[in-house]
Amino acid sequence: MDAPRGVRLKVETSYDDGKSWTEATTVRKASGFTATVERPSRVHGDTYVTLRVTATDAAGNSVQQTVDRAYLHRGVA
Repeated sequence: MDAPRGVRLKVETSYDDGKSWTEATTVRKASGFTATVERPSRVHGDTYVTLRVTATDAAGNSVQQTVDRAYLHRGVA
């Protein structure tokens, strides 16, 4: 399903269980959105990533979804 026109999407990541957030680069595609998540240089070792996504329509209505510890990001060995 294509994303409706006028919808804005914000994707944020947290590497400290939601204490601080970093906005990901989000690009609208024909069939939806793509977000690029980059690991901050201050984060070392294995760590869980929490994701927060906020979608806002043209009228300003929004919905937010947070996935705690969505995945484990392995550190460099």
